Parts: sequence; structure tokens; C-alpha cells
Amino acid sequence: MTDLPVVKCLLAQAPDRPSHGRVLLSRQDRSIRLRALTTVQGETFVLDLGQRISLDGQFGFELEDGRVIEIIHAEEPLIEARGDIARLAWHLGTLHLQCQIEADRILIADGRDARALLIKLGATIAEVSETFAPEPHGIHAHVHTAPQASVKPESVTAPVAWPALPRGDPF
Repeated sequence: MTDLPVVKCLLAQAPDRPSHGRVLLSRQDRSIRLRALTTVQGETFVLDLGQRISLDGQFGFELEDGRVIEIIHAEEPLIEARGDIARLAWHLGTLHLQCQIEADRILIADGRDARALLIKLGATIAEVSETFAPEPHGIHAHVHTAPQASVKPESVTAPVAWPALPRGDPF
């Protein structure tokens, strides 16, 4: 056993009391099940959710002693793509890349295939360092936002039958 404080529950919204600390997490670190985490202030605590979940959209954690730890998204090196957003997103989707799609740009984690594709499609690209909150991966995404730290596995459901889509570039 450990003497480290343990997370009692996830907090979807900021509580009515101040945060005791902050934990800085990258996009990979926000997909989590069991881990010891250390705040930027140097305090370590234990998170055990029972199953892997995404912490995107969560405010933070409440520890068993009542302290609140806020989740902060870490800045990451990304590629910013500008151009015909719908067309770029459609083509990037064929690579199954994590993308943050906005009205006037798409952010993606750096990758040779993505960079080459974006250049071929005529996108304006730039290297940026920002926080990254990618879209879940379509019908395969399974994002949990359980309010309690003791998450129970959900029952497995049959896959969704989607209609066939036309092949080729729709643009």
C-alpha cells in the first residue's frame, strides 16, 4: 500500500473552493486508468479509475482529504493546417490521425504522412506549440466521463451499422 493521497472522484466543473494544486497533462497522459501523478507544485497523488478513460472535458480531481487538483493541458508541438478545412479534414481522416478541428484551421500531432498530405492538398502549414484537444475517433471513440473514481465497466454493445459511403474525394 502507499501513503500517497488517493483520488476520490473526478470533477467535471470547478468546485466552489480554490484548487490546492495543478497537474499538467499531455494528450497521451489524459487517457488514463492507473497512475501516480505529480502536481506542478511537487505533490504526488494516486489515480485509480478501474478502467481507461479520457480526462478531456474534466476540471480535475478531488482527493480523499477534500483537496482539489486542477487538470491543465500541456502545450505540445503541433502542425497547424489552414485551407479548405472540410477537404483537409476528410483526407486526414483517411490516415486516422488525431485532429483538433476548428473553423479556420486544423491542429494535428506532427507526422511525415500528414505533413506530406497537407502539402499535396495545398494547405498552408505552420509548426506551433499549443494545447491539444483532439476529436474522438468517430464510431470507435469511447469517452467516459464518469463522476466517480470507481468507474464500473459498461456493457458491450453491438457495433453501429453505418450506410456505405461513396469512394474517392467528394470534393
